[in-house]
Amino acid sequence: MIELRQHKIVADAADQRLDRWVRRTCGSVTQSLIERMCRKGQIRIDGSRVKPSTRLQAGQTVTIPPIQSQPVPGTSSPALHRRIPDHFVETFQKRIIFSDDSFVALNKPSGLASQGGTGQKTSVDQIAQIVSARHSERWRLTHRLDRNTSGVLLLARTTVAARAMGALFRSRQVRKTYWAVTSGVPEPLGGTVDFPLGKDNNSPSHKVVCQKTGAMGNPPKLRQAITRYEVLDRAGMVSALVAVYPETGRTHQVRAHLAMIGNAIVGDRKYRHQSTGRHGKHARNSGFLANCTKLHLHALSLSFVHPVLDRRVRVAAPPPDYFVETCNTFGWPLKHLDSESTNDTVMS
Repeated sequence: MIELRQHKIVADAADQRLDRWVRRTCGSVTQSLIERMCRKGQIRIDGSRVKPSTRLQAGQTVTIPPIQSQPVPGTSSPALHRRIPDHFVETFQKRIIFSDDSFVALNKPSGLASQGGTGQKTSVDQIAQIVSARHSERWRLTHRLDRNTSGVLLLARTTVAARAMGALFRSRQVRKTYWAVTSGVPEPLGGTVDFPLGKDNNSPSHKVVCQKTGAMGNPPKLRQAITRYEVLDRAGMVSALVAVYPETGRTHQVRAHLAMIGNAIVGDRKYRHQSTGRHGKHARNSGFLANCTKLHLHALSLSFVHPVLDRRVRVAAPPPDYFVETCNTFGWPLKHLDSESTNDTVMS
């Protein structure tokens, strides 16, 4: 019989997601394993079955089978060091664009996952364990970006900072700005997309949809999703540079919403077939856009009230070279196009 372990949740761990708590408590463990153990009822809270997204409360008891010995705070496992190549760690350190006593901001490159999971050998979360251990700390992701989305990713250096940012994101008090290059030009040139989104239960590629799809009786669970956008510049009817301001934080929200209004993001293979905009044929006939294989979606900035400094700050990251080259091809001078006028303290 497997000996189960019971962990009492202390105040510092309260309000964390269960899956994140398990990873920090049990060391290097994949998201898929955590999800599988929750489905099988191997992980329970106060004796009840739970989901990986369940938020912990002080005083609860988490029951979990032994996965791996609990790591010493401020260290990373030898197995993790062996699995993560040195050049990933070096790249991570070079891409830190801001650091203070509460947060570290990273300009995440396209192609690097935020968190480990099925098929992900290397992630920001794993590399952060190695880098932060050198400071005798445990850095925590405060939010996520899609693997192929570049840009600002904020990590908390303390439990207090992580909880504060989690509360800000949930209450929609973080202002997020993305830049996207679209196929065709959105019409109107500015507006709000308010389509609820849910995971397609019948899609092997984990798409999200805004309506019931697939077999009857197995519809997706839809959740409110709101995205504001404005066209900053355009190249005839072929393409546009669009500033996007997601007010909610659903999976693939920006990508799905732009595709739903007929203007998929350049390089988005997952959602491009949903794009049926009136100018789509012009984009499809553009040889240049057809050869763009990288997702042209960049998380430009985050703006929020710093929980320690108690003033609004803005963390910004420059777009990657391929994004800049595409904009240069269309004659869009990026340095003049950051439309967000703000008196925030810039932390880039």
